[in-house]
Amino acid sequence: MLRRVEYERLTALAAEAEEDAGTCRLVARARRALDERQEVAIPKAVAHRIAAGENPILVVRDWRGTARVALADAAGISQSYVADLESGRRGGSPKQLAAVAAALKVPLSMGRTVNL
Repeated sequence: MLRRVEYERLTALAAEAEEDAGTCRLVARARRALDERQEVAIPKAVAHRIAAGENPILVVRDWRGTARVALADAAGISQSYVADLESGRRGGSPKQLAAVAAALKVPLSMGRTVNL
């Protein structure tokens, strides 16, 4: 027969192991999403700038080190249109935003959280 103290210790260890397995599944899912380019890991400073209200297209472009003209060329839009997107004067069509996201190498789904 198992003593109560030993039973409680084993129960606690089992709960901890279950939590660890759950954490491993979450980490594996996140790594797969990064590997498949469904998600992108952004630096903390970039996230803070976006959270502070800076334009996400401008912030991500700065982070990627992409010139406005290069982004415009890659996305198939004009440089002035990129400037309008970055300033908020224009919102952009879904097709244009998808092109911008592809040019910046971020998933379009990122736009749901950062308005790309």
